[in-house]
Amino acid sequence: MASWDYYGKIFNNLDQKYNNGIESFYDYLDFVDNEISDVIQKFEIKGIKIQPYNRSLFFEYVDEKEARDIFEKDILDINKSESKKFQDFIMHRVIQRIIDEKLVIQIHTGAQGMLIDIDWGNPLKLNNILILCPEGKFDLFHAGYPFSDVLIAMCKTSRNAYFNLCWIPILVESGAEEILKKVLDAVPNNKILWGGDCGNVEEIYGALCFGKEVIINVLAEEVIKKKISLDNAKFISENIFRNNAKRLYNL
Repeated sequence: MASWDYYGKIFNNLDQKYNNGIESFYDYLDFVDNEISDVIQKFEIKGIKIQPYNRSLFFEYVDEKEARDIFEKDILDINKSESKKFQDFIMHRVIQRIIDEKLVIQIHTGAQGMLIDIDWGNPLKLNNILILCPEGKFDLFHAGYPFSDVLIAMCKTSRNAYFNLCWIPILVESGAEEILKKVLDAVPNNKILWGGDCGNVEEIYGALCFGKEVIINVLAEEVIKKKISLDNAKFISENIFRNNAKRLYNL
């Protein structure tokens, strides 16, 4: 999801792609729908990742008329509040379209990068989306770090929210095991996943190695303390690494 600073570039790209460009608000909505359809058909994907870097995770509900009025203004006359509202409207539309296609919605949560308002990535800001879209399936990435306790509570109480631990040993190696212990205590283990979220096979393998080490250490401790059996530990690890994703993504 680009910040409004980049929307001029986006519309220029649309002009190049469609010659005469987007003539109306509804042309733009058709463009968004068609782009989603093209990606789904071309790649046979099972989920779409939303990564709202450089802005807040809070996407408020915006009426279509208000969004249309913003779109029809000269781009140089649009203020930051209006640009956010237009982004929010499009985000809700994209999420609903993903739901209609029965795909999983992946969302980057937690820290977003350097010199960024850290509170923007707080997963609690997605709570209105979870409430407004109960039929959706939301795979929430990176354990919400540094707001992991918040994401744990959300995944415990929201039927449509799933806790994904991808990247967490890289973000906070010393805390990865503690976060896993907490989420196992609070969230049903069939809602916990460990994805890669990586760009190449070497990174995927490295992420898997990190994940295995954390899982083994935590579950071994639980077995030693006789809180769970060895068979139960194997069952939980298979769920986190394979079975949960297989069910969620209909693989």
